[in-house]
Amino acid sequence: MISLPPIVLLATVVTVGAGLVTDLRSRTVPNALSMGSLVAGIIERVVSGALDSGGPGAASGLIASLLGALVVSLFPVIMFFRKELGGGDVKLFAALGAWCGSRLALNIEIDAFLCFYVTYFPVRFLLGTRLPRERSSSLDSRPPQPVSTPQHLGSTRKTLPFVPWIFAAYVYVVLISEVGQ
Repeated sequence: MISLPPIVLLATVVTVGAGLVTDLRSRTVPNALSMGSLVAGIIERVVSGALDSGGPGAASGLIASLLGALVVSLFPVIMFFRKELGGGDVKLFAALGAWCGSRLALNIEIDAFLCFYVTYFPVRFLLGTRLPRERSSSLDSRPPQPVSTPQHLGSTRKTLPFVPWIFAAYVYVVLISEVGQ
């Protein structure tokens, strides 16, 4: 059974909800939100451990939160370097790992990617989204080539926000699963 303390539940709902709003509006997750939540998650785990067991509990909380953040962000970091996922999404996963621990945050991560891959292609097909093409001049006989400018260089390429899938997975794993048990 998944059981999160009320402060952790509230903090993660606010973090993921605010990330959802900002990602849908601007296609970014602000560093203040993701990194602030990461640091707050680490502090909460350390303080919670210290209140439960003193010094050893604080050390255990620190190790658990850092390990959670690291384990949950490994796969997203690889995707970030391949330009398949934004940095804000990676930091949001790390924050969830610090707050919730690696086991629960990995469940959220796996469900988010499953939800994305199950819905991405039907949505893309229904909306008819395609990569923009370079225009060729009338004198150029070459067919137009896909634009492949990396996102971080300020291209005009359309990006797809990923936090909605993180939010959906969070709601399913944490809120629905907890209520159902």
